[in-house]
Amino acid sequence: MKPDDIGEGLRRFATPPHRCEPAGSIGSVRFINDSKATNPHAALAGVKGTELHGEECLVWIGGGSDKQSDFSALTQEIARRAHTAVVCGATAPQLISALNAAQGACQVVQASDLHSAIALAWQHAQPHGCVLFSPACASFDFFQSYAHRGEVFKQAVERLRAAVTPSKENLTAAAD
Repeated sequence: MKPDDIGEGLRRFATPPHRCEPAGSIGSVRFINDSKATNPHAALAGVKGTELHGEECLVWIGGGSDKQSDFSALTQEIARRAHTAVVCGATAPQLISALNAAQGACQVVQASDLHSAIALAWQHAQPHGCVLFSPACASFDFFQSYAHRGEVFKQAVERLRAAVTPSKENLTAAAD
């Protein structure tokens, strides 16, 4: 294989959907969709693999259907690296307990659903942050599959962006 062919292949490579997939930004807050992380080991890889840039802080969103998982290694890493953990779903009580027992200064917030979790995460990630949705759990408490959950996450980020970003029409009306 020629080096140029390898380079071209690397340039064209894209991660599959819902696997540490960029999900856009709202202002200077980035969102990452890792909905495929349906167990603590996969979520731990997502947390460890999330690169922060400049003054960014990490806000983690997790939780979902209970598979009797051990969250200790994941929550230790989240407590060490994240500014805030936003939890929801059936495993929220377990995650809260594990995060509170972990060594670290991570703030823990519970949300009623994914839409609320995204809004809370965005607020906690201000002014410069990275919101990582890497749930560590199955999706069956609210969603049909991890892919459905990931699509709902991306749509909810878009709706939040539309709600908090002034439109050109509103800016023009305010200037008049």
